[in-house]
Amino acid sequence: MNSKKGSRNVVAAGFGATSDFTVRVYSPTGNQKVVEAKVPWQTGKGGAIYWPLDWLQDMMKAVRSYAGRGDLIAGAMPGADLVFLKSGFPLKARHYPSTPEGVLAEITAKIPALELYMATGGANVDFYQPYCQLAAMFASRSTMWNTDTIVPLADWLTGVLHNWRVGLRADQVMWQSQGLATLTSEALYRKLFGKDLAAKLFRSDFFRRCEVVRDRASGAIIVPVTHDSVPARMVGFSQCPWVIWSGTWLGIAFCLLKHLGIKPTAQTFAAGIAFEGIGSSRAAITNIAQLGRAYKWMIGFANWDYATAALQANTVIDCTRPYDLTGMPTDEAEAKTWLRELYNKRSPQAAIAGLLKSAALACHQKLEATAGVLRLAAPTEISVIGGWAQNSAFINALRKLGYKVHIPPFAAEATHAGLAADALVRVGDAKTFNEALAMLR
Repeated sequence: MNSKKGSRNVVAAGFGATSDFTVRVYSPTGNQKVVEAKVPWQTGKGGAIYWPLDWLQDMMKAVRSYAGRGDLIAGAMPGADLVFLKSGFPLKARHYPSTPEGVLAEITAKIPALELYMATGGANVDFYQPYCQLAAMFASRSTMWNTDTIVPLADWLTGVLHNWRVGLRADQVMWQSQGLATLTSEALYRKLFGKDLAAKLFRSDFFRRCEVVRDRASGAIIVPVTHDSVPARMVGFSQCPWVIWSGTWLGIAFCLLKHLGIKPTAQTFAAGIAFEGIGSSRAAITNIAQLGRAYKWMIGFANWDYATAALQANTVIDCTRPYDLTGMPTDEAEAKTWLRELYNKRSPQAAIAGLLKSAALACHQKLEATAGVLRLAAPTEISVIGGWAQNSAFINALRKLGYKVHIPPFAAEATHAGLAADALVRVGDAKTFNEALAMLR
């Protein structure tokens, strides 16, 4: 392996929102998945879920092993989880889905949600944001008082990848678009948690845009670990400004914010629109629901694989009625039972087609509503990324709603391909993201 333009490998590592850790290696001759592992989550009191920090360090060593001199390493993770450190040793990192109910209400009783939203540049004020995680950890006084530093998990992973040779610096995307930028406001955190916690919050210089660091031991070039949805959306934006992303979550995004001067407002807050990313990746995003998980359960009822389910559903989707999904329970066990009852009322094909048609309709409604709030014309062209980009029934349902649907290259592996393309731009192998994406095999 060498560092000549067009001949280096790119090692892209990413975590799913709720499950897998996957590593792909993009080379001049092709790309391959080299690691796929379930995260062995650790559980604590009250259903709390924690990242397995020793396991994460081992995974980062595995990632480094696939890169040689001149090769690139890029990584991404979901959410804005935080690591609590004592003398540099990691104690705990709580995963955002297990933040207790009621924490957000406690926070917003001190600082109104709209005020937090505006102060963080439109961060998604929801249960997984870092200030809610801090409140949950603050309730565990022993953990809080035994901590001397609190850092974003993404930046801790970057440090592990670098073998701590460059110190710990912060990724701009995580800090500025995930609500972490407010950590620089000691007054805000003193108001929320008191001066003792505020003094422990990590402060550092940001990695500069396009900054990379060379690992002296291997000669590999390392890109700071970032938020997983940003590189994925860039793959979608390579085709058009409106994107539907699929996976565990289903949601939509619109870019060109800087060009059009779109900013967070009280109206975007009321509509549930968050603003994520930095530079050309900055987007207005809106979550719809965790329908990917519901779809997985439903095809499990039929005992089909993904390809079979999509093909079977597509044969009846035109004549299938959508469901009213607003009543689906949020509790996992209750949601399974609820979906099973829907499934039993139709044939397997019609049951699955109904769910996909409902998802397409939900996307359509959210696209039009978001465009209205942003004062834009309703979109007629959309990109689809994630696993459902390969779902013929879902794509057909979108087209029946009048959309011209684009399926970008690498749509089903958008996070990893986006990381690889961004890394190639950072080292100057390509001038634009689209040019870099075209270099991948």
